Amino acid sequence: MSRKGLLLVRLSRPQRLLVALLMPLAACATQWVFWGQFKPLIWFLFYPAVFMSAWVGGMAGALPAAALAAMLAVFCFHPPALTFHKGNWAFLPSVLVFMGMATLFGRFHDRLDEAEQETLALLEASRRQDQATLASQEELLVRMSRLAKVGGWGFDVATGDGEWTEEVARIHDLDPQTKATAIRGLGFYHGKYREAMELAVKEAVELGRPYDLELELISAKGAAKWVRTQGQPVLVDGKVTRLQGAFQDITPWKQAELALRESENRLQLFIDHAPASLAMFDQSMRYLAVSRRWRQDYGLEEAELIGKSHYEVFPEIGEDWKAIHRRALAGEVVRSDEDRFQRQDGHAQWLRWEVRPWKDGHGEIGGIVVFSEDITESKQAEDALRASREMFASAFAENPAAIALTRLEDGLVLDVNTTWETLTGWRREEVVGKSVRPLDIWPSVAEAELFVGVLKEQGVLRDWEQAFHNRQGGTFVAQLAAKTLMVQGDLYVLSTLVDITEQKRYQEEIQRLNVSLERRVEERTAELSAANTELEAFAYAVSHDLRAPLRAMSGFSQALVEDFGAGLPPQAGTYLDQIQAGSERMGALIDGLLTLSRSTQGQLERHTVDLSGMAEEVRRDLEMHEPERPVSWRIEEGLEAWGDARMLLVVFRNLLGNAWKYTQNQSEPSICFDSVEQDGRRFFRVADNGAGFDMTYAAKLFQPFQRLHRQDEFPGMGIGLATVQRIVHRHGGEIHAQASPGGGATFFFTLSSPRKDPEP
Repeated sequence: MSRKGLLLVRLSRPQRLLVALLMPLAACATQWVFWGQFKPLIWFLFYPAVFMSAWVGGMAGALPAAALAAMLAVFCFHPPALTFHKGNWAFLPSVLVFMGMATLFGRFHDRLDEAEQETLALLEASRRQDQATLASQEELLVRMSRLAKVGGWGFDVATGDGEWTEEVARIHDLDPQTKATAIRGLGFYHGKYREAMELAVKEAVELGRPYDLELELISAKGAAKWVRTQGQPVLVDGKVTRLQGAFQDITPWKQAELALRESENRLQLFIDHAPASLAMFDQSMRYLAVSRRWRQDYGLEEAELIGKSHYEVFPEIGEDWKAIHRRALAGEVVRSDEDRFQRQDGHAQWLRWEVRPWKDGHGEIGGIVVFSEDITESKQAEDALRASREMFASAFAENPAAIALTRLEDGLVLDVNTTWETLTGWRREEVVGKSVRPLDIWPSVAEAELFVGVLKEQGVLRDWEQAFHNRQGGTFVAQLAAKTLMVQGDLYVLSTLVDITEQKRYQEEIQRLNVSLERRVEERTAELSAANTELEAFAYAVSHDLRAPLRAMSGFSQALVEDFGAGLPPQAGTYLDQIQAGSERMGALIDGLLTLSRSTQGQLERHTVDLSGMAEEVRRDLEMHEPERPVSWRIEEGLEAWGDARMLLVVFRNLLGNAWKYTQNQSEPSICFDSVEQDGRRFFRVADNGAGFDMTYAAKLFQPFQRLHRQDEFPGMGIGLATVQRIVHRHGGEIHAQASPGGGATFFFTLSSPRKDPEP
């Protein structure tokens, strides 16, 4: 019996199976401990273990041991280690071979003794083949990893220790033997990328959330690189114990992406801020891009344009424009420097435009770009400038003043207008391009030199009266104005001549008439003074000579009534009463005449008068005499005027007194004094709701002794309004009235505005 038989004879079948299963575990533990020496020979100890399992347990021990060994080998040693997620199936052939060998071991366990040497040879050959396959696969994996710039990594959550592939180390510009730790890996990120990486790792550990990030790192050599890092949590009993994943250098792709994005941003920025209107369309004339200026020029600031049809946005576009678009879509560049476009709202718009095709990456026409510039303002300015030049030329040629443009130094004529030709007698074609000095227009050389000297010193000359000679030898007087202008380095003079010859004659005539007028004014003043003296004498006579007989008539008639009233017949008493009343009316007429006379005499003592206060004073006097009358008053505060207070008081006593009198029959009488604006002028206003009058007879209103109401209705003499008119006229104002029978009356009058008294 062989040594195998001696050994196995002592063990039961379950014990042999147990020993067979312990073999892979022992092999895995041993290989894990000495992995540094065995690496990368993943199956190095597992084949012997399975062989021993088959040797000990036969087929029954070999297959379970082989399955266990395969799982342990793939999980623990095939990169990435400690996971079944390998990303590819490169290990599958070796596993299948491994399982096949285990089957062979088990099948021929009974023949092991006889074929021990043959079996060992076959096992050795199989092991070498597996090693070659594994090495080839590992080499292929390394080459593909380097080509794709992809590596793997992993680290223990508790300790932070980990591992990474050579490609991951190369991406970080590190030696492949550099120890991998979580802290070292995070140290290559900075700023916002460090924050993003830390947050992703934290969520992966705490929440079991995988991540896939594109970040920028700074390698050990200081190179900035873009990487894609993918992390996958490994959970054990619901707790993350390990993080592992893939790591790829995406710098070229990221740089290309950023460059493309930057290019797109620059293009969009250029389109947005282009100084002209710019829009990009596809072949169906849908908007792809549009500048701000386009939106502003066409009133589309708030409109959503991208993806919309140009013809939907502008339904008024005609067939002519559509034909242009079709030509551009066919490859033609179409442009116009000046084109009139009629908008749907009716207003005309002038455009400078260009339509050209754009091509895609395959060189095919992808659509068109429309460039347009709204030149409406410049077109209008150009038209306005043209019109202005035409108007200037017309204004220059047809100006009523004679205009000449000459060079100051030598009098060379650049241009003259028609009035200058008429005034001087020289035609334009005879003087342009020649000096004006030989024409003897100036009376003397000294006067011409004085003119030139003043202009050289001051640059401008105004209101200069100067005599000139015309071509016929006559003389005319002109008001001369001139200003120097710098034209192409030479000093020129723009001068205007206004013919004032007739005006000078008129002035001389006016001076002669003024002398005559002054003499006549003195004569009329003397006559007026004499008339005023006579009027004063008449007023004195009326006041004294007429009042004495009236007093006698009134006194004697009163004495007859008192002494003989009881014995007089009734008819006699009536006559005496009429004599008494007539005397009183005559006295009132005399008082009215004196008041009217005084209103046009004497010197006005002007100063600022408080009209509102004056109206209040008259109101108090009226209410004092008739306190039982309930009259509603409205007097505007702060009204002032420049005038004679004594005379203005007469105005207010008459106007407000009339208002008081003519409202006596009203149930709710009202009187108002305020100011209003009429035709840009300020009028003072006295209004009431009294009896009023018929405007048909308004012409008699301000005539002395003319009354529009009966004496028994409203007693009076007809002097008050005539006096008011004369006082207002003396103050440089005017007065008029508006009224209707039963509708009240309103009087409007003007006075000088108040002003500050001169300081002493």
